[in-house]
Amino acid sequence: MMYILFFNLLSVAVALPMFHDDTGEMELPYLVYLRSSFQPCTGTLIHPQWVVTAAHCYLLCLKIIWQDYTFNDRQPTEQELPYEKVISHPNFTSISSEHDIMLIKLATSIQLTKKVSKCKIAS
Repeated sequence: MMYILFFNLLSVAVALPMFHDDTGEMELPYLVYLRSSFQPCTGTLIHPQWVVTAAHCYLLCLKIIWQDYTFNDRQPTEQELPYEKVISHPNFTSISSEHDIMLIKLATSIQLTKKVSKCKIAS
């Protein structure tokens, strides 16, 4: 039950944009884009070296992209993030939506800045 609550809260955190008081710009500094040969997905940066996402997002030719998601920019900055390890829930199967969670360990830590930050998760 705690896992269900945790991941529901996490999905809400991903869905809610962050607003800067001084500019009104909407940013998602913890969001990464998962590009593959089939379908796009998103993930959430939860640590400088870890991304959490849905296990069904692990597809052929997966690339993890960080993009400057400031919506006022016409030419957003984009950077591919190499990864070294993927850990899917051991009970995940592609025929069920249960246990649909996965961790991705990035090859190197991302330097956190105002434009790149991890998602704040209550402890």
